[in-house]
Parts: sequence; structure tokens; C-alpha cells
Amino acid sequence: MSNAGKLKTAVFVLLALSFLGTAAFYISGHLPSKASLPPRAVGGVLDLRNWSFGQNGVLSLEGQWEFYWRQLLNPEDFKGGGAVPRAGYIEVPGTWNGYALPGNGKGQKLPGEGYATYRLVIHTNADEPVLGLKILDFATSYRLWVNGELLSENGRVGTNKDETLPQSFPRLVNFQNDGGTVEIVLQIANFTHRKGGIWTDIKIGTPGQLQTLREKQAFGTLFLCGGLLIMAVYHLGLYLLRRKDRAPLFCALLCFLIAARQALQARFSF
Repeated sequence: MSNAGKLKTAVFVLLALSFLGTAAFYISGHLPSKASLPPRAVGGVLDLRNWSFGQNGVLSLEGQWEFYWRQLLNPEDFKGGGAVPRAGYIEVPGTWNGYALPGNGKGQKLPGEGYATYRLVIHTNADEPVLGLKILDFATSYRLWVNGELLSENGRVGTNKDETLPQSFPRLVNFQNDGGTVEIVLQIANFTHRKGGIWTDIKIGTPGQLQTLREKQAFGTLFLCGGLLIMAVYHLGLYLLRRKDRAPLFCALLCFLIAARQALQARFSF
């Protein structure tokens, strides 16, 4: 292969990588928010009374959630002002691996396997009577209640490996926002993955906004896979014309593999 041909291939690969990076950025859905400092949960409470979904858009439920280790609690357990022993607060999104339980000297650091309950209270305004949640996959099974109503399940939550069934499917769920306060209770169990907890963010917004976000991500994935397949066919054609040079063949295989991987990941991203 001549130096000019090598240079051409290198430039093409660099352009392809730039294309992939740009597309992945848009597919991720983490575009900069119009609000410079979006609200974050503090002490298990998220104040959205000054947040307008119509003007500011979708928001991630990031920050400190209440955390109850080795307890599978229902919304009924938090009613009546009863004291529920809390392990503390944990950052979401993030895993519980290495989380140090308070009150045990230096703190017992948690493994990946186990089960726990997360809880978040959200104060909202009355601008949007119906809101929704966009949920990806957690590690590795969960049950989710909003205002006492069970809205989503993935797999089967249990206290040991035999009782727990892992499953990972994205969900969109809607709920009524007519009381000004939204309570989210989330049970998670993991006995199959090395990491446990809420490792992906949960987005809140209007049903229309969340559906639009899902469609944009799906279109971005299709666009990316289509571009990769075109590059793969192009390099495969170069290899067929000049079989002694295997560099185009390797590039074609790489593009095929990345496209296949992206297509498989898409089922967990929308």
C-alpha cells in the first residue's frame, strides 16, 4: 500500500472516529440543559417548585437519595411518621459498591451483591398535571412505586440469589402530579452483577418530552448504525479490489462489530 493510500486510510479513520464521538454524544441524551445549575436532591428531597418543564426541559433525578440497605420497604412503611432505620444517603446515579454504612466504626463497605430500598421526595409546582419518568436499567432487578402506586417492575426482587430474577428493559411511566409532592420508592436487588444500585440516571419530564427524547435517541442510533454499515461496505469493497492489503478488511470488520454492538445496546437505552 502506497504512502498516499495509507494517509488516505488514516484520515478516513480519524473522520470516522470523530463522527462516532459526535453521534454518541447526541445519542446519550445528556445535552447541556438550558438551566446552568439544575436542581439536585439533598437529604432525600428534590425541590422543583421553581423548575418549569416547559421552559427548562427534562431533568435528571440526581443527588442524594435515602438509602435503606438490606431492607425491602414499601410506601406503606413510610406512612404514619414511623421511624425506619436508614443507612444514610447515597448518590444517584451510582453504584452502592464501596458505600460505607455509618454506625459501624470505620464503616462496613458494601459489596456489589445485595438488596436495598431507595427513596426520594420531590416537591413540584402545579404547571404540569401529568409527569413521567424515563427509566433505563438498574443492577439488576427493581420495583418502583410513585405516590404509593406500583408503576414499573423489572425481573423479580428478592433477598437472595434464588429469589431474585435479573432483567433489564427500559421503561417510560406516567403519573399524576396533582398533590405538589411526589414520593418515589425503589426496591433494587442484585445477585448476578459485580456492581449494584442505580447506575443509570432517572429522567423526569412531561410524557411528550420523554417520548421525544426516546425518539431522538432511536433516530441517532439508526443514523450511527447506518453510517457504520456504509463505511464497512466501502472498506470491504476496497479489500475485494486489492486482497493483498488487509487493512480495509480489518476496518470493515471493526465497523460491522461496532454497529452490531450499538444495535444490541439500543434495546437497553430507550
